[in-house]
Amino acid sequence: MADRTIRTTPEQLPAVSRSIVATISDALGDTKKLRHDYALELLRQAQRNATRRPTPQARMTASVMRVPRDKGAVLGFPGTRVTSFGVSKPMGGFSFGSEFGSDTHRQFGPRNEGGYWLTPSLEQVDDTAGERFLDNVLNRVINDPVRGIR
Repeated sequence: MADRTIRTTPEQLPAVSRSIVATISDALGDTKKLRHDYALELLRQAQRNATRRPTPQARMTASVMRVPRDKGAVLGFPGTRVTSFGVSKPMGGFSFGSEFGSDTHRQFGPRNEGGYWLTPSLEQVDDTAGERFLDNVLNRVINDPVRGIR
């Protein structure tokens, strides 16, 4: 492995230090990828939770939810339709009923204000996205420690 030591003179040290701090600051300031990756992990956990629900509506709703590239959010598209037993219906009613249950529609299970599969995933998802993000920031600093100063 090559020696990655930065050799500087005392006169260069302030500029080198500013460059390293700027690299870290730039990397930490751009959190779009972090938000997107975290939302993907959240969606995957929610989909795992939905497969454990005894009602098919949770699985149907989770299967059509997405994380768009430019968003850091899990989205269910209101115009999306889900098909159950050959009948296509709007996703909106399914998503709310499958997540929170219902006192009047037994197919969703009993009412649960804490949610069944999407809301609990907020507490269950691990932080590998955050760890990867910080690893990438540190790798940028190590691999490009001094912009413009060699």
